[in-house]
Amino acid sequence: MELEVKPVKALAGYAPDPPVAGVLTFAKSDVFFMYGEPEDDGWARGEFNSKLGWFPFSYVVGWEEQLEAETEAEQMERAMSKYVEVEKEQIEAEKEAEKKEGIDYESADRNEVELVLNQLLVNRGEQTDKGPGAISTGATFLKSKIKKLGGTSTPSSPNIIPPVPSTAPPTKTRKRKLFGGVSLAEIKELEGNNMPEIVTLLCGHIVAYCIDADGLFRLSPDLNQLTNFIDLLEDSTPNSGFEVDTELDPAVPAGALKKFFRELDDPLLTFDHHDEFLAAGQLPEGVQRTLEMRRVVETLPEQNIEILKYLCKFLKLVSSHSDKNQMGVRNLGIVFGPTLLRSREISVAGNLFAQEVLRVMIDHYDAVFEGATPTPPAAAAAPAAPAAATPTPVSSSGDSIPAATTEQQPADNTS
Repeated sequence: MELEVKPVKALAGYAPDPPVAGVLTFAKSDVFFMYGEPEDDGWARGEFNSKLGWFPFSYVVGWEEQLEAETEAEQMERAMSKYVEVEKEQIEAEKEAEKKEGIDYESADRNEVELVLNQLLVNRGEQTDKGPGAISTGATFLKSKIKKLGGTSTPSSPNIIPPVPSTAPPTKTRKRKLFGGVSLAEIKELEGNNMPEIVTLLCGHIVAYCIDADGLFRLSPDLNQLTNFIDLLEDSTPNSGFEVDTELDPAVPAGALKKFFRELDDPLLTFDHHDEFLAAGQLPEGVQRTLEMRRVVETLPEQNIEILKYLCKFLKLVSSHSDKNQMGVRNLGIVFGPTLLRSREISVAGNLFAQEVLRVMIDHYDAVFEGATPTPPAAAAAPAAPAAATPTPVSSSGDSIPAATTEQQPADNTS
């Protein structure tokens, strides 16, 4: 699949000290290209100054999004600046020819200025009561005045300034906001529940229709399909029984679930608890680490604990189908760890330990969330007794998934 290339603009400068091989450096407001979508660890591939490398996605904004966010005045100012820049060389080339014309621009009528300004308003799509007469003369006059002030202009291409609407483009109105910096508290206030409807909706759909999909949560969805799906989610009325199309590509609901958690204004494991979770994740494998993870989880806000418990139970179920979807506990930790345990500053090392934090929560779900006694690694690795029953995986809705059966072998009656 061909990677999508789109321009992005730096919100802040980024220059690792010392420099890191394969990592881009840039200054605030620099514009460069991003290839494809950002990875789940927050890094994206791009090209700047003819160099290919990685950069932290949180440091940039899409160039088109930046244009949409500009006010009308900012757009007009930027357009005029570009206009001046593009025409500069042409004006310089015309200087000598105009000197030979012997035109006295100072004697031009002042009303011509109003005519030229009026034409600028027409180019912007605004209504005016002035007529279009003598526009070329007015443009010539304006050109001479700008040149005297050290600027540039030209009457030969008056429409080079892109039309700018007289009012800002209408903002899409949604029945609810689920992405792009929403808080869990806002969702609770709107829906009346600790558990966001989008989480139960998407997890339930994935369990029912997508849980065996190869590469679940790893394969990126089609961007247009994901955007349309998100629009449908935000346009739906809360608690209205919204249903996901059963024929939808599994990567779309999976991508929407990751995007929801990735774009929360405060991550599910919270900025305030970030360091405590990382410290717990760095402890040696064993009972002490599991107990410390449970202790830190219990210090989270009540709503966060409820959502985290539900999500980890769901991911544990997903991992039980790893023979088909290729998403074992470790792979799920790689995908969801940095998303749920983001830091305020990009940290590659922090992302590695975030993966381990989530792996512990999934692997030791009963001990972390249900209060069960943690099992020492040695005991956990011991083979089960022959008569021990195989535990039956349970979905997030409480439905049991039948354990795989094996064909009974005929008894050996030979002597």
